[in-house]
Amino acid sequence: MVTCTACKRKTARAIPLLLRLPGPRAALALLGCLRFVLGRGCFHCGLRGSTGPFASIREGQERALSGRGPGFAVVLLLRQRSDNQKPYEDDRWDAGFGSGSPGPRRLLLTARCLAPVTDLSSLAAMDSRRRSPQHLLPLPLALALLLGLAAVLAPSLAAAPGLVIRLPAAGGKAGARACAAPPDPAAPYDRPVIGIVSHPGDGAGGRISNATAASYIGASYVKFVEAAGARVVPLVYNEPEERLLEKLSLVNGVLFTGGSEKKGLYFETIKKVFQYVLDKNDAGEPFPLFAECLGFELVSMIVSKDNNVLETFDALDQASTLQFPSYSFEGSVFQRFDSDLIKKVSTRCLVMQNHRYGISPRRLRENDALSSFFRILTTSPDENGKVYVSTVEAHNYPITCTQWHPEKAIFEWRKPMIPHSEDAVQVTQHFANHFISQARKSPNRPPADKVLDNLIYNYSPTFSGKTSKSFEEVYIFS
Repeated sequence: MVTCTACKRKTARAIPLLLRLPGPRAALALLGCLRFVLGRGCFHCGLRGSTGPFASIREGQERALSGRGPGFAVVLLLRQRSDNQKPYEDDRWDAGFGSGSPGPRRLLLTARCLAPVTDLSSLAAMDSRRRSPQHLLPLPLALALLLGLAAVLAPSLAAAPGLVIRLPAAGGKAGARACAAPPDPAAPYDRPVIGIVSHPGDGAGGRISNATAASYIGASYVKFVEAAGARVVPLVYNEPEERLLEKLSLVNGVLFTGGSEKKGLYFETIKKVFQYVLDKNDAGEPFPLFAECLGFELVSMIVSKDNNVLETFDALDQASTLQFPSYSFEGSVFQRFDSDLIKKVSTRCLVMQNHRYGISPRRLRENDALSSFFRILTTSPDENGKVYVSTVEAHNYPITCTQWHPEKAIFEWRKPMIPHSEDAVQVTQHFANHFISQARKSPNRPPADKVLDNLIYNYSPTFSGKTSKSFEEVYIFS
């Protein structure tokens, strides 16, 4: 028994703690308590009365024994100290280097016995201001002790792989051997590529490019896809059909963007791509489509074979809720949402609407083609309380459509009503992850060189934040 110089209580040194901690915890505690074995640390008040997350060694012991914490961690600090620095001038240390008068320096290694470490940021508290020199070990002696302890404790640590950090052998070959097995062909594809159909114009009313053949893709759609781990190939709507089909052969899914064009070559291109999606899935190859705003409207027109199926709504520049007519989420994107987020998105305005057209739940249900193709997942009210369908999913295809814009919550800042809360961001991320998770099921494995030649990275985005009311950046194709 020794007397603590800080709290004046008699306490055992480190050895009794080691006897009470089983197996690997004892090994970690032994390394962590190296300083206490050689010094006079106190289990009651910590390191000579220091405060902070590592102050109470007794608390750390209790946590380890009760299983409420990860046990003890070890931190080794390499210090430089001037020979002429006084023993208790640690207050003047800065990031481990003496800031006193210049003089010869020597390296000292300190080992600290710590209470449970819950995050890496808490390691900043390691620079305690109350250390006495009898607890500092010369570097060679400390290293020798640690090597000896490692040899003794190796069997105990090996029994608990979850507590051991295994370093690769020289040259890193051990790690390479562990990952040498070829990828499982049945595993989801980890390099998915998405085709995004460009929209006529420049996204800024001709203020960026007034070329008649110009088209654009808002960069936020690209980032939306990238945020879930996929890359983008632009499907330029007015390219020759053979070029369009060549690009479609390189992708694992397709995205239809928002916009305003509902006729002409653009509509015909959307029709061709939509049919390509259906044909791929009918042939047994998963090939998802995500269509939003205008994309949803065009798909509704194609499926219903009625270009006048849409209705008018007052939902321009409006943040809204999502209402759930049925809480059957199995297999849908909303299966990813926890109950708390479902409640929030149905009571708070977490999604961004920007459309004049849409389709009401009644019209969708009464239209045989639409009701047999889609199931309604959510509805939303416009500014006058008129309800429209805001999210649908195909019954038999990996096709999801939204009347709202999930990408805007994270990537667009032009309009103040766009929700940017953490909850809104989670909604966006869930939709992106769901779409790309479907694309990962695609069996298509395109040649890497052809993918590189066609990626949107071959183009540079244009900053449009000062000229466009909708986009921060756009990709222009002309």
